[in-house]
Amino acid sequence: MEYPKNIYVASVDPMHYSHLNTLKLAEQQLDEKVFLVICQNELKIGNLFTLHERKEIARIYLPNEKIYIAKNYREVRLFLYNACRIVRGIRNQNDVEYIEKLGDFYSVKELKDRLYLVDVPKEYKDFSSTKLKRLVIGGGIREAEKMASREVVLKTRKKLKRYNQENEKPLAYFGLEK
Repeated sequence: MEYPKNIYVASVDPMHYSHLNTLKLAEQQLDEKVFLVICQNELKIGNLFTLHERKEIARIYLPNEKIYIAKNYREVRLFLYNACRIVRGIRNQNDVEYIEKLGDFYSVKELKDRLYLVDVPKEYKDFSSTKLKRLVIGGGIREAEKMASREVVLKTRKKLKRYNQENEKPLAYFGLEK
């Protein structure tokens, strides 16, 4: 497999406008393509959507050829190891600390040397996939649609309803209390 030169690795559970903005800003600043690598982030507990569902959602925003899936630790590590630049959006100091944990976890010591940090604009700083899911659970559909497309919000609502009906694990497993 030929690995992309510039990558943005994220769990995108689900993808929202801040993810898209980070990727597009990096492309503008680098004047090069940046590819999304969707992963099962092993530093976070549970994901609501499967990897393939997250790729479907990402395709709402990006062409298929710009999206990769890393199915496990080894694949994420290979993407990180083979990339020239690893794009990350930075909202606050927690994001910087998180990047250090990622480098340690995936045993990619030179990760910091290849990081391309994108300052997340003010209007996107409060966006997160967890916040999006919490808004949907609480019925804040209009507010959620400021963070993601209507299609993504509706897919999230449908998945949360189905999850609630089919599983014994509480939504707190995802960091989502009602």
